[in-house]
Amino acid sequence: MKHVDFPDSGYHNTWYFYEDAPEGYPTIQALQKGAPIPNTVFEDLERVLAITIRHELLTPTYIRLDDIIEIPFSSLPEFMIQLKKILADKRPLSIFSIGGYGKVLLPGGEAGMQADLITIEDVLFFDRDLNVSTAKSVWVPISIDHTHQFQWQLPLAQLNAVRLQNALKEIKQTLKISDANPDETDPDNPFVIKDYKLYLHPDIIQHKKDFDIPDVDLSEFIHA
Repeated sequence: MKHVDFPDSGYHNTWYFYEDAPEGYPTIQALQKGAPIPNTVFEDLERVLAITIRHELLTPTYIRLDDIIEIPFSSLPEFMIQLKKILADKRPLSIFSIGGYGKVLLPGGEAGMQADLITIEDVLFFDRDLNVSTAKSVWVPISIDHTHQFQWQLPLAQLNAVRLQNALKEIKQTLKISDANPDETDPDNPFVIKDYKLYLHPDIIQHKKDFDIPDVDLSEFIHA
C-alpha cells in the first residue's frame, strides 16, 4: 500500500477519556518511589489499541517518553509485552504519546498509509486518563493546513469521518469512563468537536463558499 502525507492542520483535536484518581492508582510521589503502574493502564491501552487497529486508524510503532522509542509492530500482544518492558526500565509517570500509522481511504477505491493519522496522548499512571487526538483534516470536507490554502475534499471526508466517529464511540463504550468534550466555539478554530465527530465551524464554511461554492450538500459536516 502506498504512503500518503496529508499535512497537519495546525490544530490538535482531542477526545478525553478521564477518571480522576480512581481507587488503586498510586500518587505521583508513590510512582517516583517505585510503585508499580496500575494494571488498568495496560488493560485500557490494549482495549483502545485493539479498536484503533481494527478500524485501521492507528497501528502503533512507537511511544514518546522523554524521547521517541520505536517498537516494531508484529501483533498487539507482542507490542504490549515490549511496552511493559520499556516502562519497567524507564519508570516514567506517563506516556506522552503513542503513534504509528493509519489507513486513509481515498476516492477511487485506493487507500494510503498515513503516519500519525491519530495518536494516543497523555496516558497518565496516577489518574485513569488517556486522550485520542488527530492533527489531520481528512475527516472534514475542506483540506486545512498551516498555509490556510483550503481546498474542497468532500469525497475524502465522507470515506473517513465515520470510521473515526465509530472508533471513538467504541472506545467510550469499552472504557466506561467519562469524557470531557466541550463544543469548540473559538471562531479562530475551523473545527468544532461535537460528541464523537469533527465538524467545520459554520463561519469557515460560509467564508469559503463566498469564493468557491461546491454543488454538494455539506450539512452533515457543519455544526449549527
